[in-house]
Amino acid sequence: MKKIGIITLYYNNDNYGGIAQSYALNRYIEKLGFDSELISYKRSPVHIPNLRERIKKEGFFAVIRSKLELFPSKLYLKISTKYAVNKYGSELESKLNIRRAAFQRSRELPKHSEVYTEETISGCIGKYDCYVSGSDQIWKPGVLQPPYVFEFLPIEYKRISYASSITVTDYPLQYGDYMKKCLAQYSWISVRETSAKNYLEKLLDKSVDVVVDPTLLLDEDEWNNLANERIVEDHYMFVYLLGEDHKQRKLITQYAKDRNLRIVTLPHVEGKVRAADIGFGNVQLYDVDLASFLSLIKYADCVCTDSFHAVVFSNIFKTDFLAFERVVLSKKANMNSRMDTLLKMLGESNKFVYKNSIITDINKKPADFTSANEKLKINVDKSRMLLNKALIS
Repeated sequence: MKKIGIITLYYNNDNYGGIAQSYALNRYIEKLGFDSELISYKRSPVHIPNLRERIKKEGFFAVIRSKLELFPSKLYLKISTKYAVNKYGSELESKLNIRRAAFQRSRELPKHSEVYTEETISGCIGKYDCYVSGSDQIWKPGVLQPPYVFEFLPIEYKRISYASSITVTDYPLQYGDYMKKCLAQYSWISVRETSAKNYLEKLLDKSVDVVVDPTLLLDEDEWNNLANERIVEDHYMFVYLLGEDHKQRKLITQYAKDRNLRIVTLPHVEGKVRAADIGFGNVQLYDVDLASFLSLIKYADCVCTDSFHAVVFSNIFKTDFLAFERVVLSKKANMNSRMDTLLKMLGESNKFVYKNSIITDINKKPADFTSANEKLKINVDKSRMLLNKALIS
């Protein structure tokens, strides 16, 4: 039996979407008849450029202009976060530990290897017949590390990518040179967003496919079997926000009030106290693993989220949703490119809520899942075919 090794943002990942896509790709490849497992790669610490390094790279005026433009928002975030941590940090720590334990349970769902580091990753050379760069933002500048493009592999080993994501639209020159060298060894390259396809095709002068997220490779029945039974009784709106924008939360509160729905939230989702989450929502949950996360989406009357994967699962379970623009304090980061690709593919761009929207801007018409599922089936079937072909060729 052919053995497949998948590298992605799996090890110690405290993110529902990251865990779900890791589980899904491994599970789907197993269903194709391969012996598949996730490569547990412990990422090296990320180097954050200091001011001098940024000025050397971007130029003095560009750095200063960026700092001045973002200064008020960053200062407000810093002060409000410090206040929230000082006032609520101690009492929230035990709850956040419960959340961390739930993530750990979820990470044990898929088959995985021993833990490797950048220094020991060469130990998996020869263990697999095919090496797969998996989905999520493994190719994003600043996140990318040599193992995510299998730099350690000798040239004779087969490697492909499935739905690898870059997300940004500003590509450093050095990044392009590095990717061109590493990806030249891949027999098949597929990405998750159209912007990445356009960039890589021009860079590599070869065809790059856009495929669906791994979570969409599994059908609804499979996710239904994994999801827990209903957790919250009665009607509710599930709000899952990765960004820290106060205005969006105020808008969602008004929208829930108009629909007479309670708000159920997962506060402080990144494992740290966030001022925006203090006092937000009617029900705040912490002991939520992947199975419970799926349940919260499945049984909600509506989902409000800036998470790509929460939108994916809203479509899988046919739960009405609003996709909010992810607000980040960076001039370079674009966390909405993959969301844009997904919504356009499904004909659901009208469900996107921009960061400066007001209540009258919200499209209150329920999502048309019949039309979306027809479009989705075409793309899922194509993605399955391409992946199967790449694995067996």
